[in-house]
Amino acid sequence: MYRLYHKIPKGLEPILNTFKQHVTNEVTVLVQQAEDAASNQATTSSGAPEQVLIRKLIELHDKYMVYVTDCFSNNTLFHKALKEAFEVFCNRTVAGVSSSELLATFCDNILKKGGSEKLGDEAIEETLEKVVKLLAYISDKDLYAEFYRKKLARRLLLDCSANHDHERNISTKLKQQCGEQFTSKEGMGLPSLGEKHDEFMPRELGKRWSSHKVMVWWLLQFFYYLDRYFIARSQRSLPALNEVGLTCFCDLVCDDFFLHLMLILCASLSWI
Repeated sequence: MYRLYHKIPKGLEPILNTFKQHVTNEVTVLVQQAEDAASNQATTSSGAPEQVLIRKLIELHDKYMVYVTDCFSNNTLFHKALKEAFEVFCNRTVAGVSSSELLATFCDNILKKGGSEKLGDEAIEETLEKVVKLLAYISDKDLYAEFYRKKLARRLLLDCSANHDHERNISTKLKQQCGEQFTSKEGMGLPSLGEKHDEFMPRELGKRWSSHKVMVWWLLQFFYYLDRYFIARSQRSLPALNEVGLTCFCDLVCDDFFLHLMLILCASLSWI
């Protein structure tokens, strides 16, 4: 039918609209089933309803991507229709949980030790690739990044990561899909730190931290009266200047280089 109508001006519009509506309906049904199961506090042997939802959405996306590439000759209009259909899920909440958090939790269950997703190495890589494709449909990728970083920190700090290679690979996939700024913001505050690699980054970070503490000390001397009298007597519960100065550095490093630094430290600890 595609080959018959694609040569006719606007001949594809009825097929395109039908395809988009059909996919949207299927996605909506899956989301509704997950919400109903969550509201009833129902679980299955394969995991929580939200986790089951992500697996089913991945399978559904694979199914219709084959249709787009094979049946519709990889037509960009059908790619757009598929994207808009899946945005129904990717930009809404399911049982009070955002789709960003659901995707981050799904990745966490794959990447951590003892997770509910029991997969081989090749299956893990393939599944993560498919999750990243769904991530492309999310409008607020920063929200996903926030959830992902917190779960990554927990895996690495508690030594719950099942495989460090998978952690690096998913980082690479996220950069390819969302750009370098997804996992780092090099050049936005600590440019020389972004040029360091491997064990040289923690060393450079230590030097920067020492220099920053000296700078904060001198600023405290300069603004002593403000810190000692105005802030102390303020009824707005303002933090002390020393606290603000040190927190700014921590926030900058955490936002810009957290993922990169955590992977380097994790790799270094594995040799101890």
